[in-house]
Amino acid sequence: MIAKKEGFLCIIEVKTRRGEHSPIEAVTRQKRQKICKATHLFQLQHQLTEWPVRFDILGITGTPEKFSFELIEDAFNESEDSPY
Repeated sequence: MIAKKEGFLCIIEVKTRRGEHSPIEAVTRQKRQKICKATHLFQLQHQLTEWPVRFDILGITGTPEKFSFELIEDAFNESEDSPY
């Protein structure tokens, strides 16, 4: 998901899980690297290279009848290896 908010280009990775494992944990280092690369290409294609980028993760757990969510804003950036 891509949004503009408060002067940022927000890239939101959405992960869902039905079980007890956290969907947030599914955003691995390799996945974060792919997200960063795709974001850079998106910025170039849409002339958005001047916009600062914020990477968020939205984790949704449960079923459509009963679910919970956790939003981590600024969860990672291009220059760090450690998540969240």
